[in-house]
Amino acid sequence: MPKSVIVLCFLIALSGNCYSQQITGKELLEKSINYHDPQGKWTSLRAQMTLEQTRPDGNGRKSELTINNDEGYFQLVDSTDGHEIVKTTIYDSCIVTLDGSQDFSEEMVEKYRLSDDRVRRMRNYYVYLYGLPMKLTDPGTNIGDEVATVEFNGKEYLELKVTYDEGVGSDDWFFYMNPETFAMEGYKFNHQNGKGEYIYLEGLTTIEGVKIPKLRKWYVIQDDRFLGADDLIKSSPLE
Repeated sequence: MPKSVIVLCFLIALSGNCYSQQITGKELLEKSINYHDPQGKWTSLRAQMTLEQTRPDGNGRKSELTINNDEGYFQLVDSTDGHEIVKTTIYDSCIVTLDGSQDFSEEMVEKYRLSDDRVRRMRNYYVYLYGLPMKLTDPGTNIGDEVATVEFNGKEYLELKVTYDEGVGSDDWFFYMNPETFAMEGYKFNHQNGKGEYIYLEGLTTIEGVKIPKLRKWYVIQDDRFLGADDLIKSSPLE
């Protein structure tokens, strides 16, 4: 290889472009997982979390999350209209209580989204987001071969594209990894109807050796409208 070409590639590599052409999607994912979960603890993680959610209209709330991947257990506790709602799954079995009772009307089921299907969807939502990027190894997940160097949130990142098998997911996802540390610092997804959202991640909290993003800020892709923020204000291993 001519010396001039070697020098040119070295200069490009300083900006990350050459590296993005050399690394594959699966290699990038592996490096990011090694950063966030170096000891492979996610699949057995036992954690308690307090999540503070803020919205532009001022309607925020706190939620208590329990994730016990070791035993297939998930619980979400929050308060709505003065009611304490507890949604629990043990693998795919669901238990829902409203103010400590499992006896509530269909009207309550609709108003507070208490159906088993809704509970499982909430479980999947929280476990997926807090389990990234490790959850990208789940069955039905397709990792793009090519890695691009792009600008996201005013910084340069390595972009990983992910799609899903039919029946698993229909959105196209893009994950943004720090080119130096391989930390996941943002992502976005596009719906089939052309709409989508992007999310900035700030800070990290470490639970049982797993580095989890502390703050998520959500925006609409089409008009950059702010949707809200989810702040992990407290976390600890499950006792």
